[in-house]
Amino acid sequence: MSSPSSYSLDAEKYEIKYCSRCDVYLHSKALLQQHMEASDRHPRCGPCKRSYLNMNSLRNHYVYSSKHHYCRACDKLFKTPSGLRVHLEQSAFHNDDSDDEGDDDGLAEGWEDEVARRQDEAERRNQTEEEIAIEEAEVKQLSSIQRRAAMMNFMARRMRSAAVTTTTHTNTYTPEVVQTPAHSYSCPVCLTCPKTVSATRCGHLFCNS
Repeated sequence: MSSPSSYSLDAEKYEIKYCSRCDVYLHSKALLQQHMEASDRHPRCGPCKRSYLNMNSLRNHYVYSSKHHYCRACDKLFKTPSGLRVHLEQSAFHNDDSDDEGDDDGLAEGWEDEVARRQDEAERRNQTEEEIAIEEAEVKQLSSIQRRAAMMNFMARRMRSAAVTTTTHTNTYTPEVVQTPAHSYSCPVCLTCPKTVSATRCGHLFCNS
């Protein structure tokens, strides 16, 4: 005897599905999907390569899919997000002052994407010009910084050179000191060359003998 859980699994596996467009019943969701893929009567999303039960399902796919840029109010697809933005900003249907803007029927198909492309190109050109101006300013600023750094290095070299010159003169200067040999002295009292000498406070030298 089968358990209740197996009955629930079988019910999900063999759930009856109905295709209102073709007026046929299918025994599972997988069979319904196969039927939609094989039938030419069901709407199909070309980029996603998938068929849908009806146009409402296809529109919901356009709305919720991140691959598409779709205005549900106008039922229009756009190539880029910028095209959808231009449509929402400039289309007569989406503006309160539609009487002043005029009707979109006189415009070529896909004009929103073309306007968005031109705006993107102009924005890229402006961005490029701004980047060039910023780079030139950075180069000028760098040049001034380099000039200041060169001047500081030059001043530092001059200071080091002056310090080395002063140190050289200081080290090479030696005061003249006259050294007299001890045997050239003679005691003023005994008039002999002293072996041991004593000095008075006034600076006179006398032998100890």
